[in-house]
Amino acid sequence: MAARARTRAEVEAYLSRKGWSGSTVRRALQSLDRVGYIDDLELARRSADRYLLDLGWGPAKVAWELTRRGVPEKMVERVLAESQATIPVEELARRALEKRFQSGGERRGRAYRMKAFRFLVARGFDPAVAGAVLGVEDENEGC
Repeated sequence: MAARARTRAEVEAYLSRKGWSGSTVRRALQSLDRVGYIDDLELARRSADRYLLDLGWGPAKVAWELTRRGVPEKMVERVLAESQATIPVEELARRALEKRFQSGGERRGRAYRMKAFRFLVARGFDPAVAGAVLGVEDENEGC
């Protein structure tokens, strides 16, 4: 099984947990940086693409996961802005719905809209985006 890519913060935490001194950890990180084994920006871009496109996550959930893994907040914002410049967030939400509700059942009723709305929000899509994708303009109309 191949090891997954790790952020700088993950590698630093791992080495520290194993008992390595701060100076040794810093030197190891510098060496890994120098040979290109640690690249948080590239890792964030690849991960965001996977989370957004393959897993159907929304921007909020992607931001949470990348931040949890130690990617700096400014870098997360940059990566998400790049992603949304390529594929609008509404399109990502539509794709997530298609994947989740591919059985083709009733997609117009109030029950569907409520279920789909909850699904999108739980996946990290903004409630306004979920409402727009579902065609709900008034908060009281369908969800």
